[in-house]
Amino acid sequence: MPLIIGIIRHSIRKGKNIVSPKETKILLLSLIGSSILLALFIILGVKLFNSYQIENNNQFSEAPIDIKFEELETFLASKDFYQADVATRKLMLKLSNTQEDRWIDKNSIIKISCQDILIIDKLWQDYSDGKFGFSQQKKIYLTVGNNEKFGNQVGWRKNNKWLSTDDLSYTTDAPLGHLPSVSRAGLLSNGWLVWYFLPSMSPAEMCLKS
Repeated sequence: MPLIIGIIRHSIRKGKNIVSPKETKILLLSLIGSSILLALFIILGVKLFNSYQIENNNQFSEAPIDIKFEELETFLASKDFYQADVATRKLMLKLSNTQEDRWIDKNSIIKISCQDILIIDKLWQDYSDGKFGFSQQKKIYLTVGNNEKFGNQVGWRKNNKWLSTDDLSYTTDAPLGHLPSVSRAGLLSNGWLVWYFLPSMSPAEMCLKS
């Protein structure tokens, strides 16, 4: 670029309106060289930006999990699905500020952030090889359309009757979507999962939309 400016200034000093063929050739070569150099800078910049993004994404995926999820992850990592189910229930009560009530209704469930719901779901999916978790339960619920059919599908009902939390199978041999139950001890029909969490268009269910 300095060479191009020099040629233009030289032409002005000589009072020329048109540069000579030699100067034109030099001007064109300089323009081509500058364009190539600019393109190389752009390519290099894009590569550096992409590398920065990849590095940041890797750092995010490898970042330590929030301390409030540590207990749940510990139980899931050791395949203690019973304690993981209990931990999930306690965690959701805490996140919705309903620990004293020990129950989550349609008004309190919206206090749980989508980010927290997605983290709980991902932990269950990761440590069960995709067999358990809210996402699996949501797909089943939206397919069958009501609580009873959902209970039949995930193994929470038998002979047209609801089972209790004592009847759950806390192994990966259980049906798809069997866990978490996030239910109070007793009949699984009394859990907030089937009443306020999974039904279509519920506030919490919207968090799981792809």
